[in-house]
Amino acid sequence: MTQEDDKLIISVSTRYAVNYAGDILERELSERSCMAVPEGYACIGTYTLDSVNDHTGAEFVFLGETDKNPLSYETSENVTFRVSLLADNRLVSAPNFVWEYETEDKTNLSDTEPGHSGQLILTLPGCKIPGVGKLTVSAANKKGVPLSDLSEIQFVGSVVFDFNNINVAVPEPDDFDEFWNEQMRILLATEPSAIEFGECEHCSNPNFYIYSAKVSSVGDPAYIHITVPKNAKPHSLKINVGFGAYGIYSMGPQFADNCITVSVNPHSIENDMDASYYEAASERLSGFGFDNESKETSYFLGMLQRDIQAIRFAENRFADLWNGVDIEVSGGSMGGFQSIAVAGLYDKVTKLNAGIPWMCDIGGNSQADRLSGWRPSYNEANSYYDSCYFAARVKCDTNISAGLGDYICPPSGITSLYNALTCNKTIDFKQNRGHGYWGGSQNKIYYLEGADPVIDPMAYDIKDTGIAVPAPDYSDNRVLNESEKQLKAAADGLRSEKFLKMTLGPSSSFVYEDFNAFLKERLVEKHGLSAESSVEIDRDSYAAFINEYTKYQDGDVIMLSLDYTLYDNNGGYYDSSVSILAKKDLASA
Repeated sequence: MTQEDDKLIISVSTRYAVNYAGDILERELSERSCMAVPEGYACIGTYTLDSVNDHTGAEFVFLGETDKNPLSYETSENVTFRVSLLADNRLVSAPNFVWEYETEDKTNLSDTEPGHSGQLILTLPGCKIPGVGKLTVSAANKKGVPLSDLSEIQFVGSVVFDFNNINVAVPEPDDFDEFWNEQMRILLATEPSAIEFGECEHCSNPNFYIYSAKVSSVGDPAYIHITVPKNAKPHSLKINVGFGAYGIYSMGPQFADNCITVSVNPHSIENDMDASYYEAASERLSGFGFDNESKETSYFLGMLQRDIQAIRFAENRFADLWNGVDIEVSGGSMGGFQSIAVAGLYDKVTKLNAGIPWMCDIGGNSQADRLSGWRPSYNEANSYYDSCYFAARVKCDTNISAGLGDYICPPSGITSLYNALTCNKTIDFKQNRGHGYWGGSQNKIYYLEGADPVIDPMAYDIKDTGIAVPAPDYSDNRVLNESEKQLKAAADGLRSEKFLKMTLGPSSSFVYEDFNAFLKERLVEKHGLSAESSVEIDRDSYAAFINEYTKYQDGDVIMLSLDYTLYDNNGGYYDSSVSILAKKDLASA
């Protein structure tokens, strides 16, 4: 073992010697300004690691792995995570990782760990009931404050315990079928006629006819786009229907060879209008679907009726081109909810593709303490619109795509959905995939198919990665970047005042945040601190200040000191202190 240019070079030739590598490293590192981690049986080589600050503008992503397939854990089985921070596919160092772990049996752990190796390895307790464990990791500065440049880049990942026994938390209403059979009877008795129909003037494709239509429904009309391949042969085309995610907008036309494509607006609003029209609609429909008072007046009832009516319109209008069999429905998020509901209600649907589907197990949080998502609260009205109940009635081939980092549509809800399906089915879960965030191509996708799948653990050992890292310099004389130099200049300016004069009342009236605000105001107004920066007084120093202050009598003057840290908006910091000449005036309280 040698050291060159601030790098630790490790050479281990036998497995027997590797057993002692940890002890060797621990001893050596106590004497060297370097961090290193052994890698199993491969501790041969020289490794260096860049700092996260050396990669401004890089594409950052967290790569998360578990010691076996994250869908394969048994209840109470410990799980080991390895989370790596990558910049343009290279492992990079961060000062710290801040993490939190929670499970659906109410385990909740959190801590801050050094990030010098670029990796965080944790062994965590399993969930004692069928359910999910969720790990969140952020890159942070040396004081544990998340780096603002990476504030939107987190690892959010999950493991599933006893996958096959996670089911919808609340049984479906006894009259679920009775209610929906009646709604379908009313809908099917309503002719899907064209109130307006014509070629779309706002878009073009030389290979397709593009139509815009306003179609009658039970209540408000449906607005749809339809595309048809030119020169299609009679009875040769499938019907492919797409449903939209949450929001207020017009679903644009979609194109697919050999298909009549139908794009259905989730709302009864016009196609292809200008931005002001949709802004006004957004104000009118803000929060739609969250205040359903009864199943008969639920916002989602009209939505689903329009969805099915759009399909029926395409069947009739293009009967000479449709092959008479194939109807495929698809959508993501709220579109996934719509596609599942339509497939469960309209038995002509022959294939279902749902991505990150919404409204799954909506009673899971309030009724079973499962990790929550963003969706309408569980109540009597909403219980008739749970995707899991519709899924139990789907008969066609079904593909589900979901994320183990998605807590808009939580993994326990998606698992409940999959277990409710009794048709031919597949699902893929991607680690670290959020809602609208793919999670980076480095993270793995896990596939399941069929009822009660036997989940292959694909077990592998997580080992440290054998990377030597120059330890970041956190000393007072470290090299500062330009932003940190500005922080230092402001702190030095305040220090040059010698001390601040304050009149204070009883210590019981002190508010920690007020002291932070007082220092920031002074630093901004007199010493050039950016208003975007923040001030954080050391809490131990603050407690000592109060403790000492209480010993003095009314009218006394005391010189006290407070330690504090200035932060810029990118995780940079500067430590300093301020002297305060405080007069104790109890009458001022």
